[in-house]
Amino acid sequence: MELTPAFPVIGYDARDTREVGPVNYGCGFLLKDVTKPLSVDDAIWWSVFDREGLEVPEWRGPRQNNWENLAAMQACAVENHLEGFRTIAITQMPEEEEGAIGSDVSNPGEVQPGWEFLGYDVADYFLLSGLMNCGYTEEEMAVLCERFGDRLNQNHLFTSIQAAEEFMLLSDERVPEHAPFYVFGLYLIP
Repeated sequence: MELTPAFPVIGYDARDTREVGPVNYGCGFLLKDVTKPLSVDDAIWWSVFDREGLEVPEWRGPRQNNWENLAAMQACAVENHLEGFRTIAITQMPEEEEGAIGSDVSNPGEVQPGWEFLGYDVADYFLLSGLMNCGYTEEEMAVLCERFGDRLNQNHLFTSIQAAEEFMLLSDERVPEHAPFYVFGLYLIP
C-alpha cells in the first residue's frame, strides 16, 4: 500500500451527508460509477454551511468558503445545531516554488493522527474539481475512463498520488481556462 504524504492543510469544512434530493451528475462528468462522489468542490459535495438561515461569519478563510480554523468551524456547527455532516480537512500538494497558499493560517496546519484519508481530488485554485466538474466529451470519456477509471476509489477520488499528478497535468491541457490545477487531499476528521 502506498504511503499517503501529509500535505499542508488549507482549510476545513462540514460536508452534507443527508440526501437532499436527486444528485444527477449526468453523462460526461464522472469517469466511474460511484455511490457518492466526494470532492473538494462544494458544488459536488455540499457544505452544510450553505444551508439557508445559518449564522456564519462573513470571513471563514482564504480558500472559497472553507474554514481556516477547525475549532471555530466546529463551534459554529454546534451553535447552529447542525446534524447530518462529516467534518473534513483539505490539504494541498505544495508546488516546489510556492507551497500551499493558505496553509500558513490553518489551525491545525497539518494532518493529525486519527484522520482518515479519503483520496485525492484535482481542482483549480478556487477548488473547482477538474475531475468531477469540468465535463468530458464522448471522446475524452472513452480514453479517460480506460486510463483512469480503475485508479479511482468508490468515492471517485484517486488513491495514488502518481495518478492524481498525472491527471493534474492532463487537466492543465484539457481545461486551460481553469489552469493551473492542483492535487488536493481529503481527510475525514472523526
